[in-house]
Amino acid sequence: MKYLVTSHKDTKEKEKIQKKGLYCYDLRGCDDGVGIATIEENVLVNRVGSIITNERIEFQENDFIDYDFFEKVNENVGTVKELLSSKNQNRSRKLDNNMYVMDLGYRNKQPVALVEKTTEYGKEYIIAFNYEITDNKIQWGYGYYYGIDIKKAQNDFKNVLSGGNLSDTFEDNTNITKINEITITIEDIEENLCDLDTEYREALAIGLTELNYISDTPLKLKYGTEKQQAELEKVWKKPLKAKQLNEIIKYIANKMKGDFQYGQFRQIASEYIDIAKAMKINEDKQKRKSIER
Repeated sequence: MKYLVTSHKDTKEKEKIQKKGLYCYDLRGCDDGVGIATIEENVLVNRVGSIITNERIEFQENDFIDYDFFEKVNENVGTVKELLSSKNQNRSRKLDNNMYVMDLGYRNKQPVALVEKTTEYGKEYIIAFNYEITDNKIQWGYGYYYGIDIKKAQNDFKNVLSGGNLSDTFEDNTNITKINEITITIEDIEENLCDLDTEYREALAIGLTELNYISDTPLKLKYGTEKQQAELEKVWKKPLKAKQLNEIIKYIANKMKGDFQYGQFRQIASEYIDIAKAMKINEDKQKRKSIER
């Protein structure tokens, strides 16, 4: 394990570190005021700093790790960049929920993961954007789904790390295999809006009602009859078509224009609009294939 001793990090700073795939803990000072005594999840008294690691520390029965022992058996580095570099040298990782991270990287500042998911039907491969790994579980803002086509997923992942746009793979090019499936649900959109004020999720809920996706507000359906709850569940998890994704995102954009967080929302909206364009190209090609048959 590699580690970096640094100044104390508060909760928000720790969350940012964790989003990079690293881990952060507190350091307790020795009683005599000289040196570091222990590594702990959180220290309130006699706190002398924090420690960032490229692997999770298992505290097991104790709530702390002796720092002197830890220092002897692990490698100290000078920068977070070195920790990230060492992390990327061993980027594969088995997670809960039958997920396996095959590779990690960034497109510009956007975290991207190549994920293998085991289902009852076999394995499928996903390129996941804006992913987060918490408590050995991975979540992402949106993903491109490749079914069993691992070679296509790996090639596109390399393209992404070079700054490429996956929607480009839908263009007319005989040398490019089309992505099998892009799946975006209303549930995905709602989760991606969680970092913004609740008004954005409220705009989503209002839009779904006004655009006739649901028969009543999500709140009333949630606490309604079994039939109403089933309706909400079905709509929330059903993959959206390109036109549906486009109109939902544009509805929220029109509703929230001028809000102080609108700039942050525009980044999310731009990603979804790009996905909708790629989906439209794919849908049109599927239609043409169907007609040709």
